[in-house]
Amino acid sequence: MIEAAINKQFGCAIIGFGPAGLGFLIAAHKIGALPLLARDGLVIIEQAESLGAGRLGGYKILANSLAS
Repeated sequence: MIEAAINKQFGCAIIGFGPAGLGFLIAAHKIGALPLLARDGLVIIEQAESLGAGRLGGYKILANSLAS
């Protein structure tokens, strides 16, 4: 899958799928902007082998991090 994406252009790139990357996508979805972001291609670049493999559950989130 990585090889197929190397020579492709994307309209939107999310670097990292931690609280900031995930919060950005959730906020875009809530206002109906996700189809527009994905229209020209959307790629998530994550150093882990799978999304959600980090320590997101270990973060103490005290603020409104999901843009609600």
